[in-house]
Amino acid sequence: AVKARTEDAVVIWHALEHTDDPRATVVRAREWLVPGGRLVVAVPDLASLQARIGGDRWFHQDVPRHRTHFTRAGLVSLLERTGLRVVRVRHLLVEQNPLGMWQTLLNRLTGERDFAFRLIKGDLDGVGKPAIARDLLITAIAGPLLVAVAPALELAAGLAGRGGSMVVEAI
Repeated sequence: AVKARTEDAVVIWHALEHTDDPRATVVRAREWLVPGGRLVVAVPDLASLQARIGGDRWFHQDVPRHRTHFTRAGLVSLLERTGLRVVRVRHLLVEQNPLGMWQTLLNRLTGERDFAFRLIKGDLDGVGKPAIARDLLITAIAGPLLVAVAPALELAAGLAGRGGSMVVEAI
């Protein structure tokens, strides 16, 4: 176990949305920080362009694994209520957001949710061969076209503060 007040920084990277009690998680992380220490939290943004385009087919919706979804205002409020001061919010995340936008756009076309992602993971158990064939054809045609569209949409969304995921830094 980490002793109280020993860490200069604590990172909660795409994990807070998986907890049953996000406030308790933030309080615990805050207890580990030295005075002036930094908490970095990355989560999907429910107010993102991706979420608006995808609705219930948004790639980062991921229920039931994602137990809580955050907006910028909601996450900032949570951090401030636990005694932290937010110093930076970013929405341009190359490692998360373009893929999320691409899969969200594909989700609007395919019958199976997150088909391409699940295909790569080998997680299509219970999906019938006709559905796999249909979604494979759709993905083969639309996927390459959306590779050009998704990063451009996500860049615009990120610059507007509406990227699919956000990183919030607090002291």
